[in-house]
Amino acid sequence: QEVEIEEADKAIPQRSFSLRIPQRSFFALQVVCAKQSPMSVEVKRGQLCYWCTCGKSREQPFCDGSHASSKFTPIAWKSQADETKQFCCCKQSRHPPFCDGSHAQMPVDCVGKPFPPNCFRK
Repeated sequence: QEVEIEEADKAIPQRSFSLRIPQRSFFALQVVCAKQSPMSVEVKRGQLCYWCTCGKSREQPFCDGSHASSKFTPIAWKSQADETKQFCCCKQSRHPPFCDGSHAQMPVDCVGKPFPPNCFRK
């Protein structure tokens, strides 16, 4: 459908359009808040960890393959020293796989519920 708009003695053809949102839109990718606090994990130098990004793993904060039917993939991280790390479990951290305090912005009843990634960032 074409519409004519007159502007400064010129006719400019305008086309109407409709916005189509793909079935797998941004909102279809939702992470589950596994816990509303970080998890302290003692790691050894050279230890390779696969941090869960979907929040559905039963082995939090690490991946157990629960993401298999989604577009999520775990984040690989290798320890550089024997130390205790604070791994993010709310899945909203700006510095994954580690906690940055983003869980403090989440609703108190968020555990087990899906949210768009990074929706609680300030």
